[in-house]
Amino acid sequence: MFYLRFCRKFVFLLFLVHTLLPAKGQEMNSFIQALAQKAVELDPSFLTGRPTDIQQQQSWSRKIDIGDFSILAIGEQSHGTHEFFKARISLIRLLVKQQPVTKIGLEAPMAEVENLNTYLLSDSGDLKMILKSFQLYSYECEEFVDLVETVKIINAQHGKKISFFGFDFQSPYQVLNNLKRYGKNHELAQTVDALVSDYTQLNAYVSQHAISPDDFRSLDSLSQLVIKPLETNAKSSRIKDGFLEKNLIQYQQFLSLNDPEKNRADVQVMSQMRDSLMAQNVLREYSSGQKMILLAHNAHVQKTADAYSRTMGQFLLQAIGAMQYRCIGLTTSRGFFTAYNPQQQKITATNSVIPPHSDAFEFYFSKIAKPIFFLPTSGMTALNPDSGPDKYRLLPYGVPKNQFIRGNLLQAFDYIIHIENTTGNKSFYLH
Repeated sequence: MFYLRFCRKFVFLLFLVHTLLPAKGQEMNSFIQALAQKAVELDPSFLTGRPTDIQQQQSWSRKIDIGDFSILAIGEQSHGTHEFFKARISLIRLLVKQQPVTKIGLEAPMAEVENLNTYLLSDSGDLKMILKSFQLYSYECEEFVDLVETVKIINAQHGKKISFFGFDFQSPYQVLNNLKRYGKNHELAQTVDALVSDYTQLNAYVSQHAISPDDFRSLDSLSQLVIKPLETNAKSSRIKDGFLEKNLIQYQQFLSLNDPEKNRADVQVMSQMRDSLMAQNVLREYSSGQKMILLAHNAHVQKTADAYSRTMGQFLLQAIGAMQYRCIGLTTSRGFFTAYNPQQQKITATNSVIPPHSDAFEFYFSKIAKPIFFLPTSGMTALNPDSGPDKYRLLPYGVPKNQFIRGNLLQAFDYIIHIENTTGNKSFYLH
């Protein structure tokens, strides 16, 4: 009797396998076909950042139709990918011809980016030293220098005045030096110098948002000796000083993010706090009728929550609506990326982009046999079967053990530019 029951169960399982697997295979083939039909293949020249002639530029324009926007965010799956930088340069070239773009926002500290504008608009300053002041090694590379120089050329050739602005606030150094200029007494300047000295000693903890409660209380007490008199001066002044206001806001945001009582040493809390404040900073730079581009990680610009929290993209979408906020995700399936490798204890360009498994969207992007393509995602979510992919790649700073998180890539972005094979960017720290 037992043997008969076992045989029946075995036969039933075989029936399920032979019935369900072909059905799933058919569903996924249909999904791949739908992707292939909608994906627009791009010429390899798109990854040079420079069209060779007008015909090539026109070809890009025909294939990449973004439509109207107020804020267009261009993401990237990692901060250390050569091809992502080049794709962004090509998109900037394309978009400024189609739309009256006036600002490009960077995931970098507001105060430090003001120095980048001085270089961009008046050709003064040392660009490499300015980028070093960001304290973000992902900007210290040949590709970002190329991006800055490209914007400078566009301004010169087309009579534009596109400027950069930073919407992040993770560095206290330049903002404190800016606030020091407003001090009307020697005591405030000495307090700023003391703060800069303390932050320099605690720099490793500052970069990790891991300042101890005791250290933070000391820093906050000193900081209030700077903030309160400058706020009083600003309120009593007849002329509004936008530069002072912006720097006060940035420094107060920095303090909030690093306050142990507020961040609770919780990655999710810090992530949502940072993204919500970055969205506020973008909106302060935005005015109705204006066109701006944002450059940040995919995890910040996407319209849906990421693995950690709500995103800057979600907050912007809520503030200005789906027709005004658009976002592009840049993705890849294999290759390498540049990042700090803890095992080698240095920045390397040979960190592996792990090939995706069948539960990841990038796996199916590889199946459509288009090395570089542009994919509008509108209407695509309904075509993704229940048994389809539910993960996508996310490469934050460093070299993560797990490169994939749960989520729907087609819901997260309005457009995707997929580059099948990518390489690490040319960091100034490679040796």
